[in-house]
Amino acid sequence: MNIATKDGVAIKGFTQRSEIAGKSNKIFLLDLKGITDEEKSKGFTIVVTVDVIDKDDENLNEAVPIVTVATTAVIPPVTIPSGFIEPATLESVIRRAPTIAELEAIFPGNIDVAATRWAQQQGFVAGIWDHEINATNVGVICLSSKFAERFAPTIAELEAIVPKNIDVAATRWAQQQGFVAGVWDHEINTTNVGVIAIKVADRFNPKITELDAIVPKNIDVAATRWAQQQGFVAGVWDHENDGTRVGVICFS
Repeated sequence: MNIATKDGVAIKGFTQRSEIAGKSNKIFLLDLKGITDEEKSKGFTIVVTVDVIDKDDENLNEAVPIVTVATTAVIPPVTIPSGFIEPATLESVIRRAPTIAELEAIFPGNIDVAATRWAQQQGFVAGIWDHEINATNVGVICLSSKFAERFAPTIAELEAIVPKNIDVAATRWAQQQGFVAGVWDHEINTTNVGVIAIKVADRFNPKITELDAIVPKNIDVAATRWAQQQGFVAGVWDHENDGTRVGVICFS
C-alpha cells in the first residue's frame, strides 16, 4: 500500500491508480484519501512504497480509470528491477535483481558478500544471494527486521558446533539461539563471521532427487525454485544435507 504523508503523519484510505511518466507499462497505487483539497493546493509528498502492477496483467481491472497525480505531489525516482513485480515495502520479503556491475562496485569477486551489503544499502537488515544469475543480474532475497537479525558469532563458537563447515554451523548456531534457521552471509574476519538469523520463515526437507529434477547438481538454485513452486517468494539452502534430503528455508 502507498502511504501519503503530511507533516510526517501517514494518511491511509482508498486507492487511486496513477501512471508515472516514463513507466508506461507500470501502475503505482497511490493512497490519497484523507488529504483535503486545501492541503493538495499547498502540496504534499507521496512516499512510494507501493505495489507495482503490470498493466497487461489479466487480473487487472481495466474498468478502473488511470488518473494523473496532482502536480503538487512530490514523487521521488523509483527503480524497478526488470522482470520483477514486487511489493516495495520492508514489511515483506522481497526478491530483487541488482546488476552484477552494482555488486562488483560494492565487493568485487564475491557476490555473497556484495549481495548482503547491497541489501543493507537499500535499508534491509541483510540480503541473501539465491544463486540465480544471468549475464547481467543476480537474484537477492532482501530481509527486513521483521524477518531477520544479524549477528557475529566467533569462529570458535561455530567450530564447536560443526568443525570446518561455517554454513551448517551458522544455521545450527541460530537455531540454538531460538531462530528458525541461520545463513552465513560470507562476511568473515580473523575472529568472527556474519550470521543472518531467520525469525520468520518455514523450513522444509525436500529430497535431493526432487531438487535435481528442477536444476540438476545445483542445490542452491534448485532450492529457491523449489520454494517458489510451493508458493513462496524464494528459498535458500541452509547447507544441511543427509545424503537423501536437504534443508530449505522458505520465505513468504
